[in-house]
Amino acid sequence: YVALRSGFPPHQIYFHGNNKTEEEIEFGLREEVGTFVVDGLQELDLLDRLSGRGGRRTDILLRITPGIETPTHKYIQTGQINDNKFGFPLYMGMAMAAVKEALSKSNLRLRGFHTHIGSQLFSVDCFEKAAEIMVGFCAEVQNETGFVTEKLNLGGGLGIKYRSSDRPASIEEFVTTVVKSVR
Repeated sequence: YVALRSGFPPHQIYFHGNNKTEEEIEFGLREEVGTFVVDGLQELDLLDRLSGRGGRRTDILLRITPGIETPTHKYIQTGQINDNKFGFPLYMGMAMAAVKEALSKSNLRLRGFHTHIGSQLFSVDCFEKAAEIMVGFCAEVQNETGFVTEKLNLGGGLGIKYRSSDRPASIEEFVTTVVKSVR
C-alpha cells in the first residue's frame, strides 16, 4: 500500500508476508503487483483461484526454508529446520513438493525462490551457506522437474550496530560473499 501510494511501479513490487488474507491478495491483484512471494500451500491455492477469477497469470516466488541455524536471537531466526511458519522447508522434500504443486497451477507462473534466514546477522558465513544450499536446490529442481530458476532472492537481515560492541559485516562484504557463493 505504501509503495503504491508513493508512486512505486506496481510491476516491480514483491508482495511478501506470511498468512496473507484473501482481501490482501485481491488488493495486490487489483493493483497489478508484479510478484507474490508464497509462504504456504493454502496461499498457493488461494492465489491460483483468485488469479483465475481475474483471468490473470500471476508471477510467484516460493519462500524456501533452507534449514540453517543463524547466530542471532531465536525469535528472529527464520531459516532453521524446525521453522514451521515461514515458507516451505527443504526438510523431507516439502519444498520440492511445493515446487511441483506450483508448477501444476494454471493461473500461476513460478519464477523462482526466496529465502530469508534471520535478522540482525553480523556474520556473512550463514549467507554463504544459504546461497550454496539454494543454488543446489535450484539444480535439484531443474533435474527433477525441468524448471529453470529465473530469480533467486537470498534474503536475511544484515545486522546493524546497536551497541558500541557490535561488529556487523559491511554491505560490501555481504555482497561479495553472496555473489561468490552463487557463482
